[in-house]
Amino acid sequence: MERLNECRKAKLEADRKAKQIVELQEMGTPSSEINKLGQMLLQERTRWLKQFMEIDRIFGKMSDANGMLVLRYRYIWGKMWSEVQQRLGYERAHINRIHKRALKEFEQIAEKGTK
Repeated sequence: MERLNECRKAKLEADRKAKQIVELQEMGTPSSEINKLGQMLLQERTRWLKQFMEIDRIFGKMSDANGMLVLRYRYIWGKMWSEVQQRLGYERAHINRIHKRALKEFEQIAEKGTK
């Protein structure tokens, strides 16, 4: 799960930096400061992409499509639980069960990949 949480954090941080750049541009901030943030954003997105590619490889081996979707929405795209629930059309308790099973399968696949 640590791998998924790190990916989620990287996505949220990249999104935060992108919004900050837009705000600074609207305020007329000098381009040199915006360029520094842009470089940081590029690094953050690169980090997220590397994590995403590794996780996506594991997703491709999962047998539970709904579980993979729950993990993808939550950890890759950074959706809130209410958004995951709305997108899949399930009750929260059912989303929790799917999530638990999916995490177990994800970890089993990831563990096999490191051996």
